[in-house]
Amino acid sequence: RPFPQSIEAERALLGGLILDPDQIEDVTGLVSADDFARPDHAALFELIRGMRARGEKVDSITVPERVVRGGHDERFGGLGYVLGLPDAVPSTTNLDHYAGVVAEKAQLRRIIVTAQKAMEQAYAHDAEPAVIRESVTRDMSEIGTRGANNWISYADAVDAAVVAADEASRGVSTMTLATHSRKLNEALGGGLPTKEITIIAGRPAMGKSSLARCIFEHIGKSHGVGIFALESTTEQVGMLALADECDIPMASIRSGDLRAEQWDRIAAPSLRARGLDIDLNRLTDVSLDDIRAEARALNARRLRAGKGPIRALVIDYLQLIRVDRKRGESTNDMLEGLSRGLKMLAVALDVALVLLCQLNRELEKRSDKRPIAADLRGSGGLEQDARVLLFPFRPHAYDHDADPREAEIGIAKSTYTGTGIVPMRWTPSRTRYDDLEDPVDVAVAAMLDSAEADEGGAWSTAEIGAELDARVAPAPRPPANVHQFP
Repeated sequence: RPFPQSIEAERALLGGLILDPDQIEDVTGLVSADDFARPDHAALFELIRGMRARGEKVDSITVPERVVRGGHDERFGGLGYVLGLPDAVPSTTNLDHYAGVVAEKAQLRRIIVTAQKAMEQAYAHDAEPAVIRESVTRDMSEIGTRGANNWISYADAVDAAVVAADEASRGVSTMTLATHSRKLNEALGGGLPTKEITIIAGRPAMGKSSLARCIFEHIGKSHGVGIFALESTTEQVGMLALADECDIPMASIRSGDLRAEQWDRIAAPSLRARGLDIDLNRLTDVSLDDIRAEARALNARRLRAGKGPIRALVIDYLQLIRVDRKRGESTNDMLEGLSRGLKMLAVALDVALVLLCQLNRELEKRSDKRPIAADLRGSGGLEQDARVLLFPFRPHAYDHDADPREAEIGIAKSTYTGTGIVPMRWTPSRTRYDDLEDPVDVAVAAMLDSAEADEGGAWSTAEIGAELDARVAPAPRPPANVHQFP
């Protein structure tokens, strides 16, 4: 069967541009030379467009004259053919319609070529299915954007910002996703930015995966989340979630050595997990192309199920993504390409992309073991491509005299707010990062409890002040030269 084409529309468009060259700029935004089915039509379109760009006069005399110049008029269909094109134009007021028809037929041809290419690859078994799917998805996406209007006025951009601010004030922002931590949300200006990379980095045993789990479980209450747990099996992720929710040691869950009341406690989290919109990917050996293909496949499956697309994508962790290094390519160049690809993926999927990253041992040579942004150097463009850098840190991991519950999240970069430290509480048995309880709230609650126990005894202002002074311990001081978020 012949490829889709409309030779009549191509002839009418070219003839119309010769008659009314003032429409060339408008038409150029709708159609390109590659959209013409006939090579001589494509060559003539480029000739007319070039003449206009150089300020040359375009009409029924100058265009044929340029066609015969050099003795290669056959490239454009011949002099007689070009002279007859203006006669094929019903009306120059319909040139945008003719351009739309030409572009539409070109899109159909590209779809057929893309499908044929995928069929040939599939029959030849010369590529993994995920790679073929990703190639088809990418090519189809490019087809959809060709000829589209990719410009927006400055005023419209400002209006969109006003709408975004209004949505944020009403708690329905599409630019950020709130985490489980109120203080972390405040420090980040509302939560994790969408269409951007947020990096959670640290040395082993700092609780990177635990912090990520606290965040994505909270997001999963109201938004779709996709997770690539490359370091763990899906069963291990589930066990960690149970240990957290039930406050039962992981070893007991793994061995099944549980008391009757612990079995009862396990049932509730299982029901709660069904209320979270979270999907785990089973693959543990994936490339960037695999991640793209799997994420898009997940969105397609969600769409068929009547759900919206995912709003967050978690990858645990960077160094486990398989990368085929090119000959002569440095590790830094390889990671830079990976980082740029992840950034483009966050934009394409409109997600908050949370990327976990393992830091090297160099920081342990310092007296202050807290990570800093420079510890990511040597990891390609990650430090530049990420909008937010979070460093979970537990002093007890290095100083066993420290309080095992003491923890913090260092914000080494936040493009939209600032850097600093958010004090947190670490719960070892549940491997959780949570906000520190406000000491004043705790003290007031205890006072109210004691008042009720005393049958409603009243507290005077002086008694309240004295009791708070006695119950509220001074907050720990942050390290020198580091801002601590209140």
